[in-house]
Amino acid sequence: MIAVPYALQFTGNVDPTALVALIVALLTVALLVVVIRALRVAEREADRWRGQAEQSHRPVVVPIHSTMQMPVYQGHGELLVPIENIGSGPALDLHLFVTPRDENGAVSPAWGEAKHVGAASGLAVSKTTPVEVRAWGLGGLTSFDVWVTYFDLAGREWVTSAKYLASEEGSRYTNLWVAAVPDGQTARDWLGFA
Repeated sequence: MIAVPYALQFTGNVDPTALVALIVALLTVALLVVVIRALRVAEREADRWRGQAEQSHRPVVVPIHSTMQMPVYQGHGELLVPIENIGSGPALDLHLFVTPRDENGAVSPAWGEAKHVGAASGLAVSKTTPVEVRAWGLGGLTSFDVWVTYFDLAGREWVTSAKYLASEEGSRYTNLWVAAVPDGQTARDWLGFA
């Protein structure tokens, strides 16, 4: 009698075909385990590369205030707010929300939390555009809160927020932040604008 691992015993008449079939079956199981592990590693690597590709083509849209471009009151409630894409990918389906504030940037009793909307279809990398926002009743350039929502090429939605402080001593943006909208939500819902 021949002793083999796992306490199997063979009599002297072992069928070579059955033995080869058993070895092939064991090798197939081992190969299957190796292939499953390799697929998991490849999936993690693909996710990592996808994340890097999305990050390398991500737009970052910011409102701008410089000597050349700044928010401008056009009259009749029309406010032009220039924005720039400082990211590395195009921004798509942009919506700009403006809430006028008092001279200190606080909630204005006249305006409350009213949101006035402007839009642009897209903005290429390193490009600027003024977005027209209609705020009926606005009598001049005032401080305001601004939110810009936009999509990247992968379909992920982003939000940029800032506060514009209008002042004769020097107007400026403060409290600037940029964030990705959490999965399963829209920017309007996430910001509480719905």
